[in-house]
Amino acid sequence: MTKPKLRIGLIGTGFMGKAHAFGFASAPRVFDLPYDLELHTVADITVDAARRAATAFGFANATSDWRGIIDNPEIDVVDITAPN
Repeated sequence: MTKPKLRIGLIGTGFMGKAHAFGFASAPRVFDLPYDLELHTVADITVDAARRAATAFGFANATSDWRGIIDNPEIDVVDITAPN
């Protein structure tokens, strides 16, 4: 049986962003989740930084505009790990 997807957007790719991305990637191996997690889009201060993070963390998309994650109807979860 196919599980529904839960699409994740991550804002911020520093230490905490890395920790959360690792958590999302490893959660299905540890827990019996009711969803398949999809690492959809990551945002960082520049497009280049976001692209590097997307490649390193396994996200499908990258952006420098965090509003694009907030406004994207395809994204179900917005994880904000940017500094205060």
